[in-house]
Amino acid sequence: MDTAGWKEFYLGKIFDIKKGKRLTKENMTPGDLNFLGAIQGMNGVREKINEEPLFQGNCISVNYNGCGVGEAFYQKEPFWASDDVNVLFLRGHEMNEILAMFFITIIRNEKYRFSYGRKWNKEQMKKTLIKLPACMNKGEYIFDKHKFYSNDGYIPDFLFMEKYILSLNADINGIPDYFLEEGYDKACWYMDHIDQKEFERQYAGAVTSDVISLDDRDWKYFCLGDKKYFDVRRGSSVYIKNMSPGDIPYVSTSKENNGVTAYVSESNRKGNLITLAYDGSIGACFYQEEEFFASEKIVSIETTQCPLTKYIAFFLIQILKLESEMFSYGGRKWTVEKQLKQTMIKLPVRNSDDEPDYNFMENYIKSRSFSCNI
Repeated sequence: MDTAGWKEFYLGKIFDIKKGKRLTKENMTPGDLNFLGAIQGMNGVREKINEEPLFQGNCISVNYNGCGVGEAFYQKEPFWASDDVNVLFLRGHEMNEILAMFFITIIRNEKYRFSYGRKWNKEQMKKTLIKLPACMNKGEYIFDKHKFYSNDGYIPDFLFMEKYILSLNADINGIPDYFLEEGYDKACWYMDHIDQKEFERQYAGAVTSDVISLDDRDWKYFCLGDKKYFDVRRGSSVYIKNMSPGDIPYVSTSKENNGVTAYVSESNRKGNLITLAYDGSIGACFYQEEEFFASEKIVSIETTQCPLTKYIAFFLIQILKLESEMFSYGGRKWTVEKQLKQTMIKLPVRNSDDEPDYNFMENYIKSRSFSCNI
């Protein structure tokens, strides 16, 4: 796409920008309203709460603080945005999901300018310049004498934006989801260089062909510190320099290599456990199949009602990673006794007794692409 003729617009001229409102976890009660936090996935939805919405839908949310700074999402339904989120309402034109996708791409391209040291707050966002296609007629720009969108009188070409996104959708429909997760350009490279059928045969297959939905059952909150459901144990405070080299994985706070940072001669945990870092790379979460040594800054997690399997573990790991998004070096520490063990996680439950449905969790993971290689 040729962007040479695009013009600069201030975000504050294109959007009415509003700030979210602080709501602490202690003051939340479970409900059906989306609560947006400064996270990188899940469309920005951090929790489901029982509150009246702060904002109506059909707008864009942008994280201006935290580890997800600059992440933008389209919000279709009413929601509550935390004080780490700005909410953008399109001025003078009806927003829709297709148009929002165009703006989200533009906004996300600006996120590299910001970090914990430089928050993208409301005033900075208003002054941020973005380039957009401008309306033209017979090769000449159309100017608005009232200068509603631009100090120079340029008018964003909303029709072009919609048509462009719709043209992309036609291409995207033929690309597997697991390629698209790394972005449209990377997905196109995969499709040009990789034999999809061979790739799927070797790597991307599912254990089962069942189609399983997350939305056809009830979910309920469970406390990580409730020994009825989980056994959460802190690792040992033994310095690695005082340990002898060996063949047993030493699991620490690294977010790489399944959390393994060295190999030692002794273990303090059996295998078939989940490890979770509560300091350092907070939220680094992995399944440990074999025996290992758990360092001081991690906890091991075992399910007490049902033997853990690797498939159940991978389901729980995604839930735990989502929960960890609210903690960082710039925020609260995820202390074991006061916070981690009091953390509530939402899990699917059996209709018969409202207990965690581990059978469903296992079958859901087995139905996903790549599960045959877990």
